Amino acid sequence: MWGNLTGSVGGSIKLDGGHFVIDNDATGTFNPSSLIVQHGGVFAVGHDLTGGFNLGGEIQANSNGLINIGHDLGGLTLGRGLSLQGGRLIVGNDLKTVGTVANTVKVSDNGLLFVGRDIASGLTVSGDVTLDSGGSIIVGRDLASLSVGGDFEVMPTGGLLAVKGNLAGLTVNGALNGKGSPASLDLFVGLDLTNLSVLGGGAFLGGIQDANIDVGKNLFGLDARHGIFKSFITAGVLIDGAGNGSLGGASNIGADGVDAILNSELRAGVEIRNMTIGGDVRSEFALNPNATGYPTRIIAGEDRQGHLLTGGNINNFQILGSLIDSVLAASVAPSGGNGTLPPSGYGPPPTPSTDPGDGTYDAPAGVIFGGSVSAPIPYINYTEITYFNETFKEIAYNTQLDPVIDDFILPGSINAGFASKPLTQAQLTDPSVTTTNSGGGTTTTGTTTLNLPLPTKSTVLGGVVSNTHVGNADFAGIFAADTRGVFIGTLPDQ
Repeated sequence: MWGNLTGSVGGSIKLDGGHFVIDNDATGTFNPSSLIVQHGGVFAVGHDLTGGFNLGGEIQANSNGLINIGHDLGGLTLGRGLSLQGGRLIVGNDLKTVGTVANTVKVSDNGLLFVGRDIASGLTVSGDVTLDSGGSIIVGRDLASLSVGGDFEVMPTGGLLAVKGNLAGLTVNGALNGKGSPASLDLFVGLDLTNLSVLGGGAFLGGIQDANIDVGKNLFGLDARHGIFKSFITAGVLIDGAGNGSLGGASNIGADGVDAILNSELRAGVEIRNMTIGGDVRSEFALNPNATGYPTRIIAGEDRQGHLLTGGNINNFQILGSLIDSVLAASVAPSGGNGTLPPSGYGPPPTPSTDPGDGTYDAPAGVIFGGSVSAPIPYINYTEITYFNETFKEIAYNTQLDPVIDDFILPGSINAGFASKPLTQAQLTDPSVTTTNSGGGTTTTGTTTLNLPLPTKSTVLGGVVSNTHVGNADFAGIFAADTRGVFIGTLPDQ
């Protein structure tokens, strides 16, 4: 049809190899009961479909069927599902109003849902979103939000969800299941991902499962109610668990059973902050070299490609369970150095190591001293640094467990915000304090001794466990050039 179409279109449309083409604009609403395009059929609007799709039923583009809107699509409202099994739904520019799919979205057999610029008001899917056998969803710029009522699932041969700009909210009421491939992304966001909420999961499977997620800049807001299992999640700059503060979970990463993070790696190029993990952080690789997933590491100061960066920072971070055969690190690589602190604010990149366990973190043996100045009490902090009076005392590794020390340390810090102010030299020299208690008409004067300062909050409430290794694996620990703010277990009453 040459020119414009101004009226609405009802009935039902099925193009089995046929073509329905409007050369320019369609200003009315397409509201047939269903739209099916298959076997090379084409439904095309050359410019804008202003009224959008408003169907009581479903849209199908299967077997090389094509639905193509040249510029803007005014809306997408489907009473049932969207199926692109070997077909494509392409919008050249924007989806102008909110998209609503009352059932499921399935994209498979190299099918494609593509919006060239923005989905300005978001997309809501009441059922599952499934990507299988090369099927992908791609947004060229920004997606205001994506809400999935069921599971978001990328099958083992599926493609990915790619948002090349900002994704301003991703809520999955079921589980987020990836394809389980370290070499193939399941979710890509080119700029910022705000409020990643995964509210469901599976029994002992976690809420985010087998996923490979790459955020180009910042991840603001994380709420994984049932944990992160066997997944790799990276942000180019920042992971901020709090985001805008509206997610509402008691912890950013909840537990499924006792495990909150299992065989997974979280990595940010610069900083991880405002994170509460409501269970154990555990890796199975120390006891089972054939475990699947990733050695469990939470790292700031390393990019997705594995380049170590200076100035990594982890702050306001707490694990409510235990750290088991897992690593928390800020600008520390597991090889290429000799375990000493950096002499300045920069350093060379890591070089190959001669350690048979090359690529695994060394066994830390640091302590932090509490108690009184006159009777100090050492508390194991599972870092590579010993602190007295909240100041550096010495480097400490367990060379009986790990004879070759080769961690490479650049400037970085973990929970510096939890560190306390050191006592002055005068207080250390004369730590006695005179106390006066009055009551009942009497006054009692005595002398007590100042206590050595400790961090104000525990980093790992449940303790750290490093099992005897079977094969090469990380020693559990907390690694950074500055770990003054790290305390393990319940803080003593002093």
